[in-house]
Amino acid sequence: MKSINYLIAVTVAMLTTLGAVAGNTIIKAKMDSTTLLMGKVTAIHVEIVQDKGVQGFLLADRLDTLQAMVEVAARPKPDTTDIDNGRMQIKRDIIVQSFDSGMYVIPPLQYVVGRDTFASKPLHLKVMPVKVDSLATIHDLKPVATVPFKLGDWLPDFIADYWWAWLLFLALVAGGTFAWLKWLRKGKNPFKTIRSFSPLKFNVFSELLNHHDALLNMGEMMMKKEQYDDARDIFLYLNPQEREEDTELIQKLAFCCHKLMDERALLYYEMANNLHPDSVWTLTHYAQMAFALGAFDKAALC
Repeated sequence: MKSINYLIAVTVAMLTTLGAVAGNTIIKAKMDSTTLLMGKVTAIHVEIVQDKGVQGFLLADRLDTLQAMVEVAARPKPDTTDIDNGRMQIKRDIIVQSFDSGMYVIPPLQYVVGRDTFASKPLHLKVMPVKVDSLATIHDLKPVATVPFKLGDWLPDFIADYWWAWLLFLALVAGGTFAWLKWLRKGKNPFKTIRSFSPLKFNVFSELLNHHDALLNMGEMMMKKEQYDDARDIFLYLNPQEREEDTELIQKLAFCCHKLMDERALLYYEMANNLHPDSVWTLTHYAQMAFALGAFDKAALC
């Protein structure tokens, strides 16, 4: 008799325990609206209550459709909340839509915990068709669109892809051409800082103006340093005359004017040639200056 009572007590205890475990996880599902316009979306709100630390998954997360005509459009992240007595609540949404009108039954949503599966109640969804105005004008196909003009489409890839490099290159070429036309072809270097010490410009050296040889030496020094404008002014101040002893001074004056693209260079070259005829140096520079000035008839005579 005692053995029978013991077996009954154990059986009741096991059934009670199984019932408690089975009732630990609860899943509920409801919809925002049971009526849906075809092509639109609606949300299924899922609520799961279970013990903390229990690991489970919603079977619908592994499906693309909940029913043949009801598709899953999105699955927002769940919201988990701790509640009393070691329990936790999981709230989440499943966004669904349908492209076929009709009345559909969504099967119960299943939540799997270990070997146990818990299910919600089935849901009903009515999908309404989109109204079409049969009296509306039916438009023909649109004409072929004109392709907009883009310069990059007509350029080779090595230009279109590296347009900035080509633009920089052209800017450098333009800058170099401008510098050559404005300064370099005249013998000037705009990037070279030259400080003039000409006695014609500084009173500190004005005493040199009374010393012909010293002033000549300074002019020659400035010519060697490519300070052609100051050297030219000094040579002019020395007032060379058309005489044999001033031949070399006139050549130096002509050379400075030549470097500065001063048209008077031709006059001084002619004076030097008159004083010392058939000088190769004088005739060569005279031809170069005449050619640079466009006086091709004079250049041809040399």
